[in-house]
Amino acid sequence: MEEYMKEAPRMMPVIEPLELPERLLLTYKPEEEEVREPIPIVEEKLQVVEEPAPVPSSQIASPPKPEIANTGDLLGLGDSTPTVSAIEESSALASAILPTGDQAGRF
Repeated sequence: MEEYMKEAPRMMPVIEPLELPERLLLTYKPEEEEVREPIPIVEEKLQVVEEPAPVPSSQIASPPKPEIANTGDLLGLGDSTPTVSAIEESSALASAILPTGDQAGRF
């Protein structure tokens, strides 16, 4: 432990002042406000545009419905009686078989 303490880096006090201390200071300088000249308002005559009459809803055709591809039930979530794979059956049977009597020492 003492060797580690001897080899550990030590902090040295800095005697010299930093070269540019003003760079390290956070200061707030308000932005100069620009004097803006008022923009003259030019009055323009608005042209009246007649809007087309609305089309009755009976004449508007509904957009076609997008076709949804039928991929079937890929995860098998719709099956009411899922089939058990052979691996699941064998592991269930293996856990249910218990050796009895003389067979216990043969394995």
